Amino acid sequence: MSGLLQSSKDVFTSIAGYNLSAGRYRVRGYDSENFSVMMNGISLNNPETGRAIWAFWGGLNDITRYQESKNGISSNQYGFGAIGGFSNIDARASSQRKGSRISYANSNRSYQHRVMFTHSTGMMDNGLAITVSGSVRYATEGYVKGTFYRAGSYFLSVEKKLNEKHSLGFVGYGAPTIQGRQSITTQETYDLTGDNNYNAYWGYQNGEKRNSRVRNNHIPMMMLNHYFTINAKTKLTTSAFYSFGRSGNTRLNWQDAADPRPEYYKNLPSYYDNPEDQSLFDYYTEAWQNDENTQQVNWDQMYFANSKNLHTVQNVGGIEGNNFTGNRAKYILEEQRNDQTRYGFNSVINHELAEGVQLSGGLMVSHYKSANFQVVNDLLGADYWLNINQLVARGLTSTAEQALQNDINAPNRLIKKGEKFGYDYDIHVNTQNSFLQIEGITSKFDYYAGVSLSRTATWREGNVENGLFLERSIGKTKKLTFLNPGVEAGLVYKITGRHLVSVNGALMSRAPITQNTFLSTRTRNQVNNRAVDESIASG
Repeated sequence: MSGLLQSSKDVFTSIAGYNLSAGRYRVRGYDSENFSVMMNGISLNNPETGRAIWAFWGGLNDITRYQESKNGISSNQYGFGAIGGFSNIDARASSQRKGSRISYANSNRSYQHRVMFTHSTGMMDNGLAITVSGSVRYATEGYVKGTFYRAGSYFLSVEKKLNEKHSLGFVGYGAPTIQGRQSITTQETYDLTGDNNYNAYWGYQNGEKRNSRVRNNHIPMMMLNHYFTINAKTKLTTSAFYSFGRSGNTRLNWQDAADPRPEYYKNLPSYYDNPEDQSLFDYYTEAWQNDENTQQVNWDQMYFANSKNLHTVQNVGGIEGNNFTGNRAKYILEEQRNDQTRYGFNSVINHELAEGVQLSGGLMVSHYKSANFQVVNDLLGADYWLNINQLVARGLTSTAEQALQNDINAPNRLIKKGEKFGYDYDIHVNTQNSFLQIEGITSKFDYYAGVSLSRTATWREGNVENGLFLERSIGKTKKLTFLNPGVEAGLVYKITGRHLVSVNGALMSRAPITQNTFLSTRTRNQVNNRAVDESIASG
């Protein structure tokens, strides 16, 4: 069957996945939560979003390129299939091709240089197999101005064959990545700059380009696998896994100051397009076309504004008479973090009921937590940042002083570089998934049928009490529990060896994703009462 051979992967799927995907193209309109990605049978889809983030193991092409993939509703001996399809990456050391490989690539896109190396021993006489792989990707500047790329990746897989029935394996990998981002902007800015790759995120500082939007990710994963050949017809694979790390994105923030983004609508000529007076329109048009300080982030201006903003904060930390005078930041570079921890185990059994008939079943348990918070990445020359709600400050009344505080337990707190401010909360998602599937092959028919049952419990835990939402922003919400069954089946009729007719169908339910479960995770514990199980029917 063509699905078994990577070289005969469906042409449409290949083009849609690797070329059209850059244009946000989706096969059948499915978003990525409808595709299941696994490694050694362990799901790599994020429990909070449902999506698999390939960047977390980017650069390990030598390991991940050889995977079992099926499109659409299909049989899956590792778990209950998703309606978009699934991919399982076989990272077992004894499965890797024996030998060494070194490669270099030169590119003019996100990165300029890539070096990869892989070495695999195969199964040696002492019952040990080892595979190591790594890569480095680098660009001082990509094809878009102001972008840069610095990424590494590492992979280690070790397997020890204990005897004819038992093997132990370990897999660990990660891909630390720091990348300058590219903006999505309006047609007006493209026309004014004459550049279809215009990027509004960067500007010059001390003669060098500096990007205000930098992605900094590193989510390594480790797994311990036990391969148990019970007999000639039955195999049991059990895995324990642990994943942790940081995911952050920087951006500009400001208080009591003008919006510093060059493409902000009040900084564009169209905002001043008044038939009765075209002077401001002409002024901004000329500036956009000829002045790079207008087109890009003006770092020098933000440093200047911060250095001239001497301010006294009264009652710092809520302590009467504890006053502080210094240069209060009008502008900062903040980092929005989503640090993740996930651990659990997975067990799958495969049994040959009869010749050409395979029974598969399994159980997966996962505990996931994401820590979501803001930190000051750079004070841009100021002494401190004041931890208040700037949107409330704009319409402050004498009775709204409490609502001004992002954390009423530490009012008027002064924030230094590397310290948390603003929102601070955790999201918990615990899941238990089980499935059972029968799959058969005959000379004229292939068939399969499967059932699943999953349980998902999720809750939010606020770490600060927001002044706008007293007693509704700190502490844990109630645990929201969802029980989700599913059933799927498929049939292939082989008219000849080259002419096939297939039909597949699935009925299932799915727990709602977190962003639909809570109304405003950054500010409060309020649950969306309309967040109910999603019902899916596909064929």
